[in-house]
Amino acid sequence: VQGTEWRTFWPDICPDELAQAIQAAVSGGQGRFQGNCRTAKGQMRTCDVICTRIGAGLGGQQRILCISRDITELRS
Repeated sequence: VQGTEWRTFWPDICPDELAQAIQAAVSGGQGRFQGNCRTAKGQMRTCDVICTRIGAGLGGQQRILCISRDITELRS
C-alpha cells in the first residue's frame, strides 16, 4: 500500500468527513469515522478509524497516525 493515497481506501466515505477527521488530528484532537474498505485479499470490511497527531517528524513535517479497527462482526 506504500505510495497509495490514504483516502482511496475509503471510497464510500464523503471526502468532507475524511478531511474533518484529519483536520481534527492536525489541530491536536482526535478524528474518527466508520466506513467500509477492502482488504488486500478483496474482502469488504467495516472499520472504525481514529486519527491522531503524533508530532513532527524529520524536517518538521507533521505526522498523523490513523488506526483502523475491524468492526465487521459488531455491525452484523
